[in-house]
Parts: sequence; structure tokens; C-alpha cells
Amino acid sequence: MGTEDYHLYEWTKATIEDPIKKAKYVESFSLCVDDQEVYAKETADALEADLLPLAESGQIKKLSKYDSNPANRP
Repeated sequence: MGTEDYHLYEWTKATIEDPIKKAKYVESFSLCVDDQEVYAKETADALEADLLPLAESGQIKKLSKYDSNPANRP
């Protein structure tokens, strides 16, 4: 599987090549689990629980979790 098969890679590459987007997203990170960009809610909840202390202490500015199911989005 090459990098062209990874949508997050494509988005990241386009973002760092655009100075305006780079400034906006330079401090943003996404997590992949087992090479997956989208994973089970239980996995996302466990990651959030593990990272929450870093957010509460200020080591992480903001912690966000997104539901990729369109039926669950406003």
C-alpha cells in the first residue's frame, strides 16, 4: 500500500504545502490506530481517557474526538 492510499497523508501533505493552512494546523494532530484513520468508539474513548490528563495539565491545548458517522452529526 503506497502513500496514495492514505487520505490523512494526502490532507497533511496539502496542508503543509499551503502556508495559510500550515499556520492553522501546525499544532493539530490526528491519531491512527492499527493503520486506521477511523476506529471503534470504544478505542476512541480509551485514547481520550489516556490523553485527558495531558489536556487538563495544559500539555495538550485541546482534545477533540469526532464521530465519523454522518447520521450522528448535526
